Amino acid sequence: MKKVFVAAIIAISVWGMTGLALAGPGRDDLMMELKNLVERQQRQLDAQASEIARLKEQMAELNGTQAVVSEKLAAVESQGDKVSVSPGNKHAEVQLYGHVNRAVLWADDGNSSKTYFVDNSNSMTRLGIKGKVQATDDFSVGTWIEYGIRTNPSTVVDQLDETSFEGDILKRQLDLYLKSKKFGKVALGFGSTASDGTSEVDLSGTAVVTYSAISDLAGGQLFYDKQNNMLTGIDIGDVFTNIDGLSRRDRIRYDSPSFSGFSVSGSYGSNYMGDIALRYSRDFSGAKFAAGAAWSSPGDFIPVADDQYNGSLSVLLKNGLNATLAGGFRTMKDDSSDDTNFWYAKLGYQAKVFTFGQSNVSADYGQSQHLVMNDDTASTFGLAFVQNIKDWGTELYIAYRWHELDRDNEDFGDINTVMSGARVKF
Repeated sequence: MKKVFVAAIIAISVWGMTGLALAGPGRDDLMMELKNLVERQQRQLDAQASEIARLKEQMAELNGTQAVVSEKLAAVESQGDKVSVSPGNKHAEVQLYGHVNRAVLWADDGNSSKTYFVDNSNSMTRLGIKGKVQATDDFSVGTWIEYGIRTNPSTVVDQLDETSFEGDILKRQLDLYLKSKKFGKVALGFGSTASDGTSEVDLSGTAVVTYSAISDLAGGQLFYDKQNNMLTGIDIGDVFTNIDGLSRRDRIRYDSPSFSGFSVSGSYGSNYMGDIALRYSRDFSGAKFAAGAAWSSPGDFIPVADDQYNGSLSVLLKNGLNATLAGGFRTMKDDSSDDTNFWYAKLGYQAKVFTFGQSNVSADYGQSQHLVMNDDTASTFGLAFVQNIKDWGTELYIAYRWHELDRDNEDFGDINTVMSGARVKF
């Protein structure tokens, strides 16, 4: 407004001066000077108007950018612990995720004890990226890349070497998939086979430190031979198994859509291995139930075995009580070898003791038989406590586990272990 007012004064002054000039000498020269003055003032006014228009455009762009930023921040907040990153393909959704899981492990073999600083193999440190393009309302295309990154894994350290791994990068998922809500999902690459995880259904909330895979806590610990007063070459991982299907392999896999909580999957990989799995998950008036069962043919993956049958189920009641069962067996090609088998049972309880997160406790017991030698029986008992700190994406845990190996004509010391640590997710 100030600029317009000044321009008006200048214009009035110019016209006034023009009127005076008409009566005086040198009228033509004066008229020319006044004309030039008016033209200069008009150019200045045009330049100012152009600058004002440009500033308005910049302000509009800034307001639009602020709106976009606010929208993205709101989307990130609504995703909780899932953070989106900018994709190379503008049509894709990309998610970066991971966690670090470190612990202190103490172990006593009946003769001596040691303390180790480990990566917790129950849920190893990892980093992953998921990408997805929603091509239509029904059809999507996606990728999954995940690596485990660990030093001193709890499955490896033993009495002879406290730092077994300087560092290790382990592939976990290198996968692409096509998915239809109506027809199911086909995945191709390195990843979970259909039977992977069917022995590990667990709603207790303590699986971060203890579940049916007993050797994940301290699988490298060697049994001590009390008859000959020496360490053996037999470790916990040798004599315990949960026969959890075919793990992760290069394969093609199909998963059906869910029908009333049921889904069927199958996979086939190189070296003649294949499997079929059935899963079920459902909520009943606040109670949760989940189960999985599988048949698998290991092929050259386990050359001494014919077939494997395994499964697990878990129930979580509304009051926090929960129970988990798992079991399976492996038939052997050699008639002189007894079939390997295992069973596992867990009881647990969940409660909101602290305002910052749920508390979980559990007790479990299990056995594996005939894994290394006929008549071998490996037994275990464990206790666990896990405290969630929800806003930090953190779980604090501590677990105790006892291991026993019973073998004819030999006497091994029991192995007692305690592991305590934290898993922090992002």
